[in-house]
Amino acid sequence: TCQQAVALAPPDSPKWASFLNNLGIGLGVRYNRLGRIEDLDEAIQTYRRAVSVIPDNHPDLPVYLNNLGTGLHDRYSRLRRIEDLEEAIQRYQQAVAATPEGHPDLPSRLINLSSGLDDRYRRANTPTDLEEAVRVCQQAVALTPPDSPDRAPHLSRLGSIYFDLDEIEQAITAYEQALAAYRQIGDKSGEGSILTNL
Repeated sequence: TCQQAVALAPPDSPKWASFLNNLGIGLGVRYNRLGRIEDLDEAIQTYRRAVSVIPDNHPDLPVYLNNLGTGLHDRYSRLRRIEDLEEAIQRYQQAVAATPEGHPDLPSRLINLSSGLDDRYRRANTPTDLEEAVRVCQQAVALTPPDSPDRAPHLSRLGSIYFDLDEIEQAITAYEQALAAYRQIGDKSGEGSILTNL
């Protein structure tokens, strides 16, 4: 198991950070299933350890930073502690900065950052966060290939942020594009979620 791998591997093993990250993922999955906050707390702690031991130039560093950000964002959603959201945004920013240009995971990391900024806007009513959220989300959409199944949800998120900005025409355009993208991939549930917004 992941716990055994972490326990048995020496801390100087080149795979130890990977074992820690995998354990964090497992704990996060269990949290999502059972809702036990202690699993999420342990996942975050484990992600922190992975980030602390991996070299700064390691290609997996953005993955671990993004996972840590997601764990913190999930805990913010549960407990509403602003410090979790602040650190989640910081970790997302670090993950984006460490992701090479053209990497296929860059759009999803940008979406995570956009989501964190949008949540901070909703919490603190800071217009600059919302403006940055839309800019980051636009970048994610622009980098997502037209035939990617991720394009529709990215466009949907862009529409919701435009709506928060009171840019109704841009919101409708983004939602219509998302609807077309959902129809292209045959996602009826996604299509239905867009229709409720239009």
